[in-house]
Amino acid sequence: MTAALVAGLLKLLCGAQARWLGTAPSGDVRIYFANHTSNLDAVVLWATLPPDLRAKTRPVAAKDYWTKGRVRPFLAEKVFHALLIERHKVTVRENPLEGMLAALDEGFSLILFPEGSRFPGPSQGHLKAGFFIWQKDVRMLGLCRCTSRISTDCFPKARCCLFH
Repeated sequence: MTAALVAGLLKLLCGAQARWLGTAPSGDVRIYFANHTSNLDAVVLWATLPPDLRAKTRPVAAKDYWTKGRVRPFLAEKVFHALLIERHKVTVRENPLEGMLAALDEGFSLILFPEGSRFPGPSQGHLKAGFFIWQKDVRMLGLCRCTSRISTDCFPKARCCLFH
């Protein structure tokens, strides 16, 4: 119930919508990857998915950001079921790939931002080399490129287009 309420609120406030081009919503395990333009990217993309896909899709998010305060940890864990990863002190013990591979093995789809940092505009930034190496291990999955048109200075005009 909370997830549906938050998703509805995000779609209402952001004007978010999904346009599926070249593919259709599917229960298959997928990796949705997108350009990163705003702190809202992952949650708005998550909100645009149909409810059954939202339940089986985990945004991959920065642990240092989503564990601050009281609201963010609640949203990350209870609403978005985010997969929180270490991004600053990556070690063998804190390897973000292990958590992602485990989630995929459990049947969850993932939302990723493999370009690393924010990239203005709807075009895709340069992807990190590790994404290309990693995606070879998961090539049997559907890779869905997403474009988010969330503007950091124009919040009400957000729009999300999904395509394969």
